[in-house]
Amino acid sequence: AAQGLNLTRPEHARVFDRRLDDAARDFCARHRAVVTPSHVGDPRFCEAGMREEAMNQLSRAEWRAVRDAERERRRSSR
Repeated sequence: AAQGLNLTRPEHARVFDRRLDDAARDFCARHRAVVTPSHVGDPRFCEAGMREEAMNQLSRAEWRAVRDAERERRRSSR
């Protein structure tokens, strides 16, 4: 999902943030029953877990940039 992106650049972090949400949603739509069996009826648990796993693979600077992009997206969608 981060291929070709410099995540410390805000515009790239925003692209990655969207890709990460899309990938987590798609993955969980197919595998939620296995990944989070006690929360099958609520996709948020699976999606948050997948997002966290991906975020944990980033450097500190990348993590901050993507977190900031996520916060910006959530503020603008209110």
